[in-house]
Amino acid sequence: MTGGQRYAPPPIVGTKYAVSGVLAHSNTGIIRLLGEHTSIQRAVEIVVLDPSEPPDGPQALWLRKHAKILGAASHSNLQSLLDSGLDESGRPYLVFEAANTGSTIPDLLTREGTLPAARAGRIVVQVLEAMRVLHRSRVVIRGLGPDNVVITRRGDEDLIKLRHLTHAAFESDEDPDPVPYSPWAAPEVRRGGLGLEVSADVFSAGALLRHLLTGHPTGSTSGRSTPGSSHRGNRLDDTARRALVRALAERPEDRFPNVDVFMQAVALLSPTDLRPARDEMPLPADPLVADLHYLMLRRNTRHGTLAAPGTGEARAHLMPVLLVIEAVYRLLGTEAWAQLAEDVPEVEALLPGAGNTPQHLENGVPVTTLSRLLSAADDIGGVGDLGLIPVLAHQVVERGLHRVFPALPTRLSPEALVEGFPYLWSQVQRQGTASVVDREGCSARLVVRYQTEPQLEVSGFIAALLRAALRSVGAREAEVAITAVEALGDGADVYRATW
Repeated sequence: MTGGQRYAPPPIVGTKYAVSGVLAHSNTGIIRLLGEHTSIQRAVEIVVLDPSEPPDGPQALWLRKHAKILGAASHSNLQSLLDSGLDESGRPYLVFEAANTGSTIPDLLTREGTLPAARAGRIVVQVLEAMRVLHRSRVVIRGLGPDNVVITRRGDEDLIKLRHLTHAAFESDEDPDPVPYSPWAAPEVRRGGLGLEVSADVFSAGALLRHLLTGHPTGSTSGRSTPGSSHRGNRLDDTARRALVRALAERPEDRFPNVDVFMQAVALLSPTDLRPARDEMPLPADPLVADLHYLMLRRNTRHGTLAAPGTGEARAHLMPVLLVIEAVYRLLGTEAWAQLAEDVPEVEALLPGAGNTPQHLENGVPVTTLSRLLSAADDIGGVGDLGLIPVLAHQVVERGLHRVFPALPTRLSPEALVEGFPYLWSQVQRQGTASVVDREGCSARLVVRYQTEPQLEVSGFIAALLRAALRSVGAREAEVAITAVEALGDGADVYRATW
């Protein structure tokens, strides 16, 4: 079509779709029309070729490929592909459900200002639900942007549709089209990467959440809301900040491993009758307890996918289990111990007087028993936020670090303890592969993968043991943060130790 010519749409496409107008005419030879199915009067969007495009050219091939990609998945939050075919001149066309009403993200923010966390969370959960269906079909969006999300208000609820996903591709695509710049695009995509990993879509969903909460798709995840918004002067709440820090990590491997796991974090923004908003609860002052409380609530959202069960039973070593039992008894007393033995009856068989010590020394104790012991003790003597676990770990270290870790040298430094983290891990439980990465100065990242039966309580106990050990050898201000756990579907347990 020559410059300045006005496109005149055909009255009918594919014999049954009446055209009523032009929605968009791109400079790539693709035209999006508004129409209606002539027999059932259903509103549709029709994607056709510009008349100047040959029926067997690259854009025609793109349309056929696009039909295969978007036809692979169906969901109420995805603009559905309804039909495809060839028009009377042999050119391919696609027919989608109409998704031209409602508000885009820029429209919504201009009209209402930044959104409360609960509403923003409900919107993003719907986006993640749609992404999950695409990802299960091995399709990635790659180029999600502000105009790809349209929001329709239904009473007190928002219904979202992902639409016009023109850069979606199969993960196996060897030659996808380049993705144009978007403020929601992952850093690797903005640098020219193909964006064929689900981590790129996780970043885009995180940028959408940040946009809804702050009015800006880019910028600090701890900064203030946009000037003039309805939340002026408020910093991001801790729950939102934690979700965004991970979703928007610079390195893909530091993000949530998939949208299922991200959904656990986003769901916490929207309280239910059974779960009040986390940021309205008293937040634990101990940063490690705050981490454990947050991770426990992530698990309890029942959104997303928890760790798949392993193929065998993981075991813990007997000594740390006995020291935990001793700490519970010393800390909580006889009455609490009686309740613990009722809740976890197998602990009685672990006591030295039961006569099973040689067997347990050789075979270990089920990791699930240690997890239940820690959880029951927290329920009985704590407030149910896993906050008693660091207290128990401190008690264990006080009773003698070398009783749990006999191969540690007599003279210890914080650096030696951190470098010895793989050994510390192996002396608590017989599963997983631990490593020390990104060691720099008085900080290190510790990663554990490939656990057979990962348990949140046990992962938290090991973090607390390491912190207590660091403080016992002179690093009084040492902290160990736990940001990811395999038990919640994360790809690994990830700790950050500072001293």
